[in-house]
Amino acid sequence: MKQVKINRLSDETSAQLQLLTIKDMMSLLCISRPKVYELMQNEGLPFMRMGRSLRFYAASVQRWLIEHEQVRG
Repeated sequence: MKQVKINRLSDETSAQLQLLTIKDMMSLLCISRPKVYELMQNEGLPFMRMGRSLRFYAASVQRWLIEHEQVRG
């Protein structure tokens, strides 16, 4: 019997490669669609185009959020 190896991504790598949609971003950040576009245009929220669709790497968004975190006091 021939053995077949299946190469699976680690959970960490898989999470880094997770792609989010605009709707995912709206839910994640609790903001409106126009606000997502505003953050992309004015604040450098990282995104990529896949055909006519926009996608966001979860890991890139997480880094962007940490970099743009504001302490309110």
